[in-house]
Amino acid sequence: MPIERAPQIQGKTADFYFIQASNLCLRNNLTHAIESLTKGLAIQPDHLLCRFNHGALMFKLGLMSQARRDFEMLSPRYPKELAAHFNLALTLLQLGEYDKALDAADIIVKAAQKADGRQQASSQRQELGVSDGPKSQ
Repeated sequence: MPIERAPQIQGKTADFYFIQASNLCLRNNLTHAIESLTKGLAIQPDHLLCRFNHGALMFKLGLMSQARRDFEMLSPRYPKELAAHFNLALTLLQLGEYDKALDAADIIVKAAQKADGRQQASSQRQELGVSDGPKSQ
């Protein structure tokens, strides 16, 4: 391979640290898992999997304000990632911020209603024999 086609970033990436943290969590080594996730976030602060799992570990350890910070960072960056909204709602409930928790949960409910509406419309089209359009292969 010519040198100009070699990857520009050499070394460990945020994905590497996420996988390492996942393996550490499986062995119940949460302290080192958090360290790995922190290293991944130092490389890429908005890395979905590192940030989400860091927040989940903070929640599990009872560090709610840190968990909240993680999930609040994810919600606007990944608005369709409903698990982040769900975990934010749970964290806010634990912190006693019920109105904000309801706002986070409301996003999930609206997304579910929207998905249900699309599914119902698709079912109705099928009943009427109307195609959703050409199928791509």
